[in-house]
Amino acid sequence: YYFELLLWPKQQLGIWWTEALIGLLALFAIAFAVVKRVPNPAVLFLAVATVCHCIIYSCIGYKTPWLMMVPWAHACLLAGYAFGYLPDLKIKSRIILSLLLVTGLAYQTKQSIYASGRLANDSRNPYAYVPTSTDAPKIEIWLHDLRALADSPVLSPIAVIGQEYWPLPWYLRTFGTIGYWPTPIQGITDLPIIFAMPAQDNACNDLLGTTHTKLPRGLRANVAVTLYLRNDIWQQWMHTEE
Repeated sequence: YYFELLLWPKQQLGIWWTEALIGLLALFAIAFAVVKRVPNPAVLFLAVATVCHCIIYSCIGYKTPWLMMVPWAHACLLAGYAFGYLPDLKIKSRIILSLLLVTGLAYQTKQSIYASGRLANDSRNPYAYVPTSTDAPKIEIWLHDLRALADSPVLSPIAVIGQEYWPLPWYLRTFGTIGYWPTPIQGITDLPIIFAMPAQDNACNDLLGTTHTKLPRGLRANVAVTLYLRNDIWQQWMHTEE
């Protein structure tokens, strides 16, 4: 899984994703350290740490890209150590290694801009395990705007109905009492805000159709969430928008 994720080149709609150059330079650093009579202990430590981490994480059934952050940081340091051996190389080898450095930095910079920029929440980004919709951060901002209304409406407790609602808890962390239930609870019509996941949306809509205003939102790539806002708060919000 991790070999394919990081090293094997993959094309997603015209963009090639790979960390193979870092892996290649890391192997160069290990090779240089091994052939030296007095190996650099830092290089050997990083090499052992990288290999052991990768083996351990590959044996674990639960696999996500971010588990590779520590071992791949070691691999990046190893790649940098490869250039510490430049003075020991012949001119031709220095030129080749320097070209690899320039090419690698340019390519990794471009890839990083894609991964953390316009494709940060895109399903084409192989490093985004569960891409978050651009709507999700806006939900938190909008709730803060609601809380700042003139009459300061009480927005808690907030209910989240359904399963697989991550990363919603992160964006609701500053809003007091939050409850999470697999199905609608008794007294749900009195709550100011309810988030319904797709599997529970119809059940929530049957209960809240007359008491709350339905506001569809995006949570993750191809995953929606419905925000139900109690009608009195919705009317208060609409008056401020007029």
